[in-house]
Amino acid sequence: MTSAAAPSPPSTPNATAPSEVQVVTSGGVEQEATVAANGGKILTGPRTKETDAEDKAENRNEVNGAELDFRAAVEKVVAAQEGKVTELNLDDHRGSIVWEADVHRAGTKFEVKIDAATGRVVANNASTGGDDDDDDDD
Repeated sequence: MTSAAAPSPPSTPNATAPSEVQVVTSGGVEQEATVAANGGKILTGPRTKETDAEDKAENRNEVNGAELDFRAAVEKVVAAQEGKVTELNLDDHRGSIVWEADVHRAGTKFEVKIDAATGRVVANNASTGGDDDDDDDD
């Protein structure tokens, strides 16, 4: 699994709301499903998302570059920043593959990045509220 995101607004994560889970296969194909808040039941899906060749190649690169699986990544994230993890995905960060997480605590959103090969924390910052999508040059 490379990504899981709760549909609740970032400022008020809802522990009872279903979550959208996105999974990338080793072939780079994205699939998504909706799961119950406790993770015990798939409510809808999985359904395959349209993925072009460039996105599949990027997804394969990220999956292949991750030595840590998502469970180990979550452990590293919560050790670095206490709170509720509401999103976790693989991404590019300064030429390395990282697990990128959103963590919410006491009304503040933190962005934590863990090197997916070494497990080292490479970023741990309170979010400024803007959407920073330029992960390749952070």
